[in-house]
Amino acid sequence: MTTETGTGDEPNAFSITASPSGAASRQIAVMSSAPRSSRKVRAATTYAERLPDDLSGRQCYVLDPMLATGGTLAAAIRFLTDRGADDITAICLLAAPEGVDNLEKALDGLEVPVTVVTAALDEKLNDKGYIVPGLGDAGDRLYGVAH
Repeated sequence: MTTETGTGDEPNAFSITASPSGAASRQIAVMSSAPRSSRKVRAATTYAERLPDDLSGRQCYVLDPMLATGGTLAAAIRFLTDRGADDITAICLLAAPEGVDNLEKALDGLEVPVTVVTAALDEKLNDKGYIVPGLGDAGDRLYGVAH
């Protein structure tokens, strides 16, 4: 049996598992310290990761279904740049304007190009930090436990 590790030229997709997409084999598990009932952006903690040590020269895609406050996505992007990523695209289904603004502020001064692609920019965040009108909890929908 042989294992192909790749040349390093191929793109890499990383899923943020606090907001699981179910679409990537390489994952960054990031947990936000912000309580569910808060719109505040707090420090996110990386508690697990499965990705190459050196990402330089590789196109990196971060899959995050919901860009709400922006804290988790900012932490994931910083984690990738710490590993040498020099070209990052974040792909989100929905985003809130507050999250886009917070992400832009959090990445201010970063010398790596970051592109954010989203299917829709929703109206706002509510008092609990959920995107309005939104889709509900992405993880619950992914795993079939939404009520």
